[in-house]
Amino acid sequence: MDLQFAGRFGANDHLLDSDLRDLELHQAANGAVQLFAVSGLNGGIASYSLGGGAPVLRDSLYHRALGLAGGEATLAEIGGETRLLVEGSTRSALAFHQIGGNGQLSAQQQASLPGAGAAGLTATVAGDLSGGGSVIYGLAKGQLSGWQLGVGGTPGAEVATLGAAAAYARPGAVALELADLGGGAQLLLLADRIEQGVQSYRVDAATGALSVADSLGAADGLGLAEPTALESFTAFGTSWVVVAAAGSGSLSLIALAANGQMSLRDHVLDTAATRFGGITALEVVEVAGEVLVLAAGSDDGLALFRILPEGQLVHVTSLAQASGTEDAGLGLENVTALAAAVVGEDLQIFASSGSVEGLSQFTLSLAELGDVITTAGGRISGTGGADVLAGGIGAVLSGGAGADVFVLRPAEEGRSGSLRITDFEAGQDSLDLSGFDGLRSLEGLQIRSRSDGATLTHQAADGSRTEVVVQSRDGDSLDAADLFADGFVFADRMLPPAEAPDPMRYGSGGADRLTARSAGDQINGLGGNDTLLGGDGRDSLWGDDGHDRLIGGKGVDRLRGQAGNDVLLGQDARDLLVGGLGRDTLDGGRGGDRLLGGADADLLRGGGENDLLRGGAQGDRLLGQSGRDKLFGQKGNDLLDGGGGHDTLTGGAGADVFVFGAGHGSDRIRDFTQGEDVIHLGRLARAGISEDMSDLILQQQGDHTRIQTGAGDILLLNQSAAELSADDFIF
Repeated sequence: MDLQFAGRFGANDHLLDSDLRDLELHQAANGAVQLFAVSGLNGGIASYSLGGGAPVLRDSLYHRALGLAGGEATLAEIGGETRLLVEGSTRSALAFHQIGGNGQLSAQQQASLPGAGAAGLTATVAGDLSGGGSVIYGLAKGQLSGWQLGVGGTPGAEVATLGAAAAYARPGAVALELADLGGGAQLLLLADRIEQGVQSYRVDAATGALSVADSLGAADGLGLAEPTALESFTAFGTSWVVVAAAGSGSLSLIALAANGQMSLRDHVLDTAATRFGGITALEVVEVAGEVLVLAAGSDDGLALFRILPEGQLVHVTSLAQASGTEDAGLGLENVTALAAAVVGEDLQIFASSGSVEGLSQFTLSLAELGDVITTAGGRISGTGGADVLAGGIGAVLSGGAGADVFVLRPAEEGRSGSLRITDFEAGQDSLDLSGFDGLRSLEGLQIRSRSDGATLTHQAADGSRTEVVVQSRDGDSLDAADLFADGFVFADRMLPPAEAPDPMRYGSGGADRLTARSAGDQINGLGGNDTLLGGDGRDSLWGDDGHDRLIGGKGVDRLRGQAGNDVLLGQDARDLLVGGLGRDTLDGGRGGDRLLGGADADLLRGGGENDLLRGGAQGDRLLGQSGRDKLFGQKGNDLLDGGGGHDTLTGGAGADVFVFGAGHGSDRIRDFTQGEDVIHLGRLARAGISEDMSDLILQQQGDHTRIQTGAGDILLLNQSAAELSADDFIF
């Protein structure tokens, strides 16, 4: 089952075909499907009708009179009509267009939002209320808010946001999604690039009021960086959300409970074969009970996944743009948006690019789409289509005709077992071994050819041993080239064991002192200047409002200061510390910790072992101390000091200072910018080690420069030694 390139199209108008930010699809009551392509500030909106061939332009307008600062939009049924809500209005109003039956766009309209600031809304989502009417939510300068809309679509009162105000101040928010939990219940989800995670809020079905439900981040195994998109859906009797993150090149699948709790089910990373690195565009489509996930970004490709009922992303195929080949004009350079809809017998997929004008159209034949079939250890057979068959020890899998994917599950820890495939077709079928712990290349497998196929054996570090007997469809022998002609084409999978959290304990709203009582407590101090103490387990401490002091215990803890000037002390183990709003002090203590600053100027100290420190929007001080640390200044004029050990320093935007003292080790700076950043060697000068440029030894090593300081060495990536001068140093 392959993605087919159908062609390129557009409005033949530079303003409408360039800087495309969003794609939205709408199916009218008569079954007609329209595509809306929305461009940035200097562009507009184009409407296309979809059919069996190329899309047909139906309507268009320009943004020039709309007072917009962005180019994203949301389709919603409000007041008995379809509206295209335009995000990024520079006014305190909801901007929208009515959509006609054949895709025509009304003139832009404004509806005043009570209490909204002049910044306008971004990341807008809309839903229905149980008593009639609707509700919309959006972000204005990092503040999450919502409004009720009457039966006719007129904005009414601002919805209540229950609990501490800090829970709704989200300066790092990048995406919102409203998930359907069934029975009229909804859950609002928010992706946060500062918290590097997802927050959920319960939605009151009658009023739209919000209350905090759950959060999921690094301490829970959600290892993402720079989230970019959220897409929710309901399948297999469960509500789900897929989270895309560009910085980590990842897709995460999260199950949503009725009470708003989130459970990480799968987390996959991009590889050279999957081609969704730097992901910025995500689309989820439900077709005949099957779920398809499309992902694309800066990797010049388009990836297709399917989902197993228990919650596993399975890579099926990818389409890559390759210069100098027949695939050079696919329009997949730096994909900015995706949209997909069933039209006739095909799934039609549309993509916009940040590098070339216009849109690309792709198709996927639904006639070739097979079933997803799973078994723990029984015998299962596929259809005549492209099936996904998943089985564990004892399973016998028969794919039948079509390009099938066999998802194989290994033996449990310390055990041995085997499973069998009866009809593998080389060049068409594929094996997914992403569930085999630590298996990243063919070197981790023993492959022995046999007269009717091959036998694969994997010996895992946990003592388990799995044998897979692969019999060929034609009865011939198979070797590694037959089984893995293009190497491993599945995504890398990383997922720690899940643990059920304890119920949340709350403070009084005053100055509280609360101590964890069990092996895995959750405490929220609420308002006041609180002191929260972890115990021996995996504790989660939220300071909330006030100037709080959070102290972890012996376990792997997560500490979140939230609003106020907080002090977070990690203590033992591998802790996660998140500052939030305010001028915070974060100290990881012992263990390899992850420290994340917030919106203000923070102080981050790694402590012992190998830590990761990431600043925020202002000028932060990052001190790695001992260990092999990674420091990321992010925005602002930061100070980065790796301390002892072999450290990697990345200043980010702003004029940064990189500090090195006695015994600093062998370090590297990834983004030194002459004329802006400086290397501070004052401590070495005071110690009489290196007092001026003449004491330094500069060596050109390829594109990089190595500086011998007398106390260690510094590698400047992509920097010429000849261009360095005394102005780049402070002694």
